[in-house]
Amino acid sequence: MFKINLLTDGQEKVSLIGRRIMIPLNQRVMQQIEEAPKSTVFVYDMEQVEGMNGSGIDEVIVKPLKWIRQEYKTQDKYLFLINLSEEEDHLYNLKKTLRDEDVVVVANYGVSLEIIGDLGEVSRELLEFTYKHKQITARFASDSLDKKLNLVSTQLTKLNELRLLKRQEEQLEEGGRQFVYSSLF
Repeated sequence: MFKINLLTDGQEKVSLIGRRIMIPLNQRVMQQIEEAPKSTVFVYDMEQVEGMNGSGIDEVIVKPLKWIRQEYKTQDKYLFLINLSEEEDHLYNLKKTLRDEDVVVVANYGVSLEIIGDLGEVSRELLEFTYKHKQITARFASDSLDKKLNLVSTQLTKLNELRLLKRQEEQLEEGGRQFVYSSLF
């Protein structure tokens, strides 16, 4: 896991308000993401953020997430959030901004998972199930949730492509293979 530092020298907090002042931060963040090794899981510690609006969220969260998702086949990178602040209205601002974007991000919110963005009911249920169990297969989820294997497999693949779950291929002793899906945290 790689913690992205949103602060510049001497800063105690950063404000994600305004597009123009966020462009250099976006460039710094994107450079870190692009230069990191394949399969890196990035985390934003939101304790560093004192305020945000849609423009700042777009530059620092949405654009990097879209790049990570677009480059998933060659880069295999992920991003999640920690330490959302109620006092700073992080969750409210993120939900409001991501509602209009084609982006979903997960946050470690206290002891629970927070899914921020638009995600269908089955995908949301599978994502929550995976984070609860930390690691699953499509067969395990299908049997446990009483859902068709084909549906579960398709949705888990989609969640991996959205960079919300990691996926590893495992060779079976009896021959064949299966994918194992894991939570980011």
